[in-house]
Amino acid sequence: METLRDDEDEGYGRHAAPVKRLVAAGCTLTFAIGLICALVLIDSLKRDDEAASIESANLAATLASDIGRTVDTLDLTLQSARDNRVSGRTIWSRWRMPRFTRPRK
Repeated sequence: METLRDDEDEGYGRHAAPVKRLVAAGCTLTFAIGLICALVLIDSLKRDDEAASIESANLAATLASDIGRTVDTLDLTLQSARDNRVSGRTIWSRWRMPRFTRPRK
């Protein structure tokens, strides 16, 4: 039986150690790039989540303001209609339709 030297591996000869180092370096580099990509994605998700929270708060404030204006306008319209009805006038009493009569023969 033949004994192998420290830098030899069965079938690879004396180039086994540099190949193993290159494979290990490639795996380490691949893992590091994957880790960096994962960190960038996590940071992007956090920023998107913060932006979505701000946008939802802005949307809620806009809707509340718009609904409040609509309710105020409706309230003023109903008050005006009530005031016109109480004073004996109707909305249509401002415009008098001319009476059409038949022409005399």
